[in-house]
Amino acid sequence: MFKSLRSSNSADAKLKAISLSQAVIEFNPDGTIVDANENFLKLMGYELSQVVGQHHRMFVDPDEAKTDEYRDFWRSLREGVFLSEEFRRITKDGKSVWIQASYNSIKDKDGNVTGIIKVATDISERKRKTSIDAGTLMAINEAQAVI
Repeated sequence: MFKSLRSSNSADAKLKAISLSQAVIEFNPDGTIVDANENFLKLMGYELSQVVGQHHRMFVDPDEAKTDEYRDFWRSLREGVFLSEEFRRITKDGKSVWIQASYNSIKDKDGNVTGIIKVATDISERKRKTSIDAGTLMAINEAQAVI
């Protein structure tokens, strides 16, 4: 698991601890998938053999993958910028999932980015509930305006 991060038994133990509850995936700086844990694979509906060697864009809406923002996203990661926010991603069966994700650069001793690791949590249910709550509030506000 995550061979490039194994610099010591301690680092391996820490990564294993994080992997118990988080979806984790590792990329080359160009966005090519190197490894993913079971939590990530289960969330996205893939087997490891189906994702290794593929590009991150396989999890992104095709229209989004063509944008300047998406190219800038990967450029920033290659430059070592840390990114953390909510992202909509697409599963193998085409469903949307929402994740709270942190993309972190893996750097060598000279500070060169050698990889990217993403740690994510599925927040789809929370996003659905927030959307339903917002719709309910809007309906209440419209009904009260009519009265």
